[in-house]
Amino acid sequence: MSKLNGRYLASELVKADLKGSAPLIMDILFERDNTVLLGKEKAGKSIFAMQMACALSVGGKFLGAYDVPKAVDVVYIQAEGKLANTQSNLLNMTKVIDADLDRILWLYYPSIPFDTPTGYDEIITQIASWRRPEVIILDPLYMAMSGDLKDDVTSRKMIENLRKLADAFEATTVLVHHAHRQVRDQKGHDINEGDNAIFGSFVWKAYPDHVLMIEKVQGHKNYRRLSCNTQRMGNIVESLDLVLIEPTPLYFEKKPENHRPIDDLVLANISQDGTSIDQLKSRIDRNYDTVQAACRRLQTLGKIVRVNPNKYPVIYALEKRGVN
Repeated sequence: MSKLNGRYLASELVKADLKGSAPLIMDILFERDNTVLLGKEKAGKSIFAMQMACALSVGGKFLGAYDVPKAVDVVYIQAEGKLANTQSNLLNMTKVIDADLDRILWLYYPSIPFDTPTGYDEIITQIASWRRPEVIILDPLYMAMSGDLKDDVTSRKMIENLRKLADAFEATTVLVHHAHRQVRDQKGHDINEGDNAIFGSFVWKAYPDHVLMIEKVQGHKNYRRLSCNTQRMGNIVESLDLVLIEPTPLYFEKKPENHRPIDDLVLANISQDGTSIDQLKSRIDRNYDTVQAACRRLQTLGKIVRVNPNKYPVIYALEKRGVN
């Protein structure tokens, strides 16, 4: 293991074999970084983190756009939520997202006190008995502490344990964390704080190498914006528009030009044998006119075909040549 702390001559330091520059996900995640994935409730933080774990486990592409140079082992520590829901999300995600599930270790410890010796030792023991992961994801931060996130002393202790964890495995860490409540000016207008909206003690702002902020786009149910204002090395994408495809399959993708999320929902829920607009309407919880407009658009694009012209109910099927 590379020497990670203690005394160095400058001549030793410049020659030391230290990780920290190679990309794990190009423009998103780098070796030995401490990353905070920040957002408000229901922004999709856990879905994004899960998709990140899947992409890292197999290599290739993340969000359909960013290179993942190599497959690595990943540990995902889930500190809240129902495991059955996680199972469902993972199954829905891996319908379309490649993953090597044997390279992802899932640790389910609701409310584990990782800021205490007991909690720290449990996590270290579980991971060490498996492999030496290159990425460790903790989701969410606030449920992995017995102390108060707003308290400087307990927050420093948590960070000390996080650093020890990262050093023990020479791993990159990703903390899924909540933004604080919306701040408004005297006129009641929302103030956009960016990643300054990080909840808790000031140390949570100082700790990470970069903060990825994921936010809903007002007026668009399935649009999200990923931004990174806080970054030490300047090697992270500054802004990225995303589309959340849900509920099945479940994944994020980089927003293409003129993208309409309803089209993805229709394509994900229509069969090659044929599906009626009424069936689609029920499956994706949209009104008839919205689904019909999407089907007509997809027909024009050569993605689907109507199988019963001039007959009702209207039935469409996937056009094999139009589906990648």
